[in-house]
Amino acid sequence: MKPEKLSWFLEKYINSVNKTQLEDYYGVGTTIKVKNVSESLKDKILLFEVSIIFGDIIEEDVLDPTLADFFISEGINDLKLLNKGYKIKTLITWDS
Repeated sequence: MKPEKLSWFLEKYINSVNKTQLEDYYGVGTTIKVKNVSESLKDKILLFEVSIIFGDIIEEDVLDPTLADFFISEGINDLKLLNKGYKIKTLITWDS
C-alpha cells in the first residue's frame, strides 16, 4: 500500500475508533493527524510522523506520546496494513 493511502486509512481509523479514548486522555476535540509515512526497505522500518492536534483546552500533564504510539501500532495491526517483520517508529509533534 502506498504511504499516502496508509496514512489516510490509519488517521481515519484512529480518529473514529479511538475517539473516546483520545478525548478522555488528551481532551475534548483532540485528533491525530498522520502527516507523513517514510519507509526504509533495507531496514524494514516505517516511520510515522504524527501530530496530536488538541481541542480547546490543553493540559501540560497530557503531553505524553505513549497513547498516540499505542494507537498507531494498534491501528496497523487491526487493519492488517503491514507484512510481518516491519518495525514501527513514530515521531510525534503537538499542535492546537
